[in-house]
Amino acid sequence: MTKSLNLVKFAKRYGEQDSIQFELGDILVAEFGEAPPPDTRDGTRNSLLAFSDDLAEEYDIHMEVGSLAALRVVATNFPTESRDSVCSWSIHRIAGKPEMLKMIKSKALKLEQRLTVALTGELRKVIEEELKGVTADKITEIIESLSFWLKNWERVKFKLGEVQRTSVNENLVVLQNDISEFFKKPGSNRSHLKAVEN
Repeated sequence: MTKSLNLVKFAKRYGEQDSIQFELGDILVAEFGEAPPPDTRDGTRNSLLAFSDDLAEEYDIHMEVGSLAALRVVATNFPTESRDSVCSWSIHRIAGKPEMLKMIKSKALKLEQRLTVALTGELRKVIEEELKGVTADKITEIIESLSFWLKNWERVKFKLGEVQRTSVNENLVVLQNDISEFFKKPGSNRSHLKAVEN
């Protein structure tokens, strides 16, 4: 049986310390390529099975294919530059992606909680629930509202300048009338204001 250089590397590093999961995952990525997206297959299951068998036969290291796959997935989802040295490999695994890990850490900081594996799982569920409300339509509506206000910013600044130069009450009435007139025009609606208010 021909030994893969990565099999030898993996076996040498295995068991040296508890927190080498990323390094082991990187070795698996080097051997088999990046892990595929969730719910897809890339045909490497049999190769991982053979790798697992070789580890057992050659080095008496017994790892399930699922464990090898998890190491590979986390190494793929968190390239070296996106790994957080403060967080354990398990926290990275539960977070799933760098963006989610950042949101989880931010939430834990606001709660003044130490980030643990259990808290990571809880906060991920909370964040996923919060993100369910953010639909493509809502994002589009917010972008359109921002575009509207950016296009009309010069007019708003001018009106605010007028308010500062003359009587506040008098100009507030004028500004209020201008806004009312704007929304009476065909094609204008209050969704711009609602999106900004939300």
